[in-house]
Amino acid sequence: MGLRIALASDLAPRKIGSMEETFVAFAREAGRRGHTVEVLGRPPVHPWVARELAACGAIWSPIADVEKSFVRGSRWLHDNFDVLLYTLLPLRGRLAMQAAAAWPLQMIYLDETSTPDAANRCQTGNKQAVYAVARRAFARINDLPTQNHCSIRSTY
Repeated sequence: MGLRIALASDLAPRKIGSMEETFVAFAREAGRRGHTVEVLGRPPVHPWVARELAACGAIWSPIADVEKSFVRGSRWLHDNFDVLLYTLLPLRGRLAMQAAAAWPLQMIYLDETSTPDAANRCQTGNKQAVYAVARRAFARINDLPTQNHCSIRSTY
């Protein structure tokens, strides 16, 4: 049985852009590797993004449903996921604190926007950059420590 992965972002995938393409590429690669993915984000969702995620077997859910109740959200994360891939959200935000309370949930912070060359790497249509992000995220998942439930790792 594969990992149950939650990919959480403050993004509303209302267009077809680099992050939306990255989420779809990640879900596709996760499915290929036998993992399941649920993308947690803000509405609205572009029809292409919803269709591509569904085709990969991934689910899209509003992040606000998780954040509504601290205890229920933490319990839901604990009961439903092995890994939380966390991007474009504050490190000390509500969801990060819920993930910390959802031990032994593994948390990986994926930072693709803080490097000097980030603007050059993450342009819409740049398929190599999109798939490179997905590959780096999987490299982090494969390297998860078993003794530490919260890992903050950048990808650069």
